[in-house]
Amino acid sequence: MLLIAGITTQQKQLDYNQGMLCPLCCNFGRYEVYMETMVATLFFLPLFRWNKKFYVITTCCHSVYAISKELGTAIAKGEPVRLEEKDLHLVHRSREASCNLSAGELHCPQCGAQVQEDFKFCPQCAQPLR
Repeated sequence: MLLIAGITTQQKQLDYNQGMLCPLCCNFGRYEVYMETMVATLFFLPLFRWNKKFYVITTCCHSVYAISKELGTAIAKGEPVRLEEKDLHLVHRSREASCNLSAGELHCPQCGAQVQEDFKFCPQCAQPLR
C-alpha cells in the first residue's frame, strides 16, 4: 500500500486594502495582508493546520511586517481594521526602502527610524549606527 503524506507551508493573501505613506521608503503604497499556516496532508488533502501567522507586505518597497494574531484573525473574518505603525513589527526591510526626506535627517539603516547625529545605537531597534 502506498501512503502519500506531507507537511507544507501554505500562504494565502487576505482581502485587505489600506493606503499608506511608507515610513521606510517615503512612497505611497498599500498594505497587503497574508496568512501563513503549516498544513499536514494525506493524499494531497489537508488534514489539519497549525502555526498560523499573519504578515503585511508593502506594495511600494516590499518590506515585510508581522502583525498580531488578533489583528490578523479580525482581518481574515472581514472585520473593519485599520493598521497603525505601532501594530507593525518589521521582519524584513527591503533593499528598495531608503527614505531621505531631507539632507539633515538621519535614519537607521535597519528599521528606518529617525535618529539624531550623536546617537551610536538606534532607539527603535538597538542596532549600531556606525
